[in-house]
Amino acid sequence: MKKIIITAIALVFILSNFSFTADETEKKVIKSAQDNLQNSLLKIPAGHEKDFGFKNREEFALCTVGSPYRVITFTKDFYEGEMVANKKYIVLQNEWRIPVMVNGQNRILLTINANSDNYNVVDMGGAALAKELQQRNNAGNHCYILRVYPLACDFLVVAEAPAFTDVQCIPMTSAIKAIPSLTSNSKSFYSLSEAIQIIKNELKNQSKN
Repeated sequence: MKKIIITAIALVFILSNFSFTADETEKKVIKSAQDNLQNSLLKIPAGHEKDFGFKNREEFALCTVGSPYRVITFTKDFYEGEMVANKKYIVLQNEWRIPVMVNGQNRILLTINANSDNYNVVDMGGAALAKELQQRNNAGNHCYILRVYPLACDFLVVAEAPAFTDVQCIPMTSAIKAIPSLTSNSKSFYSLSEAIQIIKNELKNQSKN
């Protein structure tokens, strides 16, 4: 009994420490986005504001940043080997998408990469994805973007804790277009294991064609 209690305390400490680290990292990501926001917006060519989700350049002065979405991907084993039960295929990337907002409305996403302890804005785009993410309205949860590069599509992954508990995988429009089986299935979200299997099946189908 004593051993069980000690193990439980250790698990709580590990998850709490992970949460603390995640919170500190998120603060750094947000700070980088805030510090580089205006310089990033000024790189938008004059006359192309609408291509980046803005009505005009006057909106730049109203911009703020929202909560970041950390990017997750699959391991090399996922793409190259057969599925193995209970094997971990998810990889946390040092990359985030953070919404740029005008009056609380998502307009575009900044991409931030981390190298050691340096957080840098490396790209800006995804106006359609920015709006779609806001429609999901998952405030208070831990949100990630699962990027499936071979299919050029994304899933929104929503977890109640940073340790990926009670995960919901929500296919974005890009995923629905890339994976036909999602169209025939009326589910609005999937468990992580379901999503992984669906993606794997689609990759196998495409390799046969």
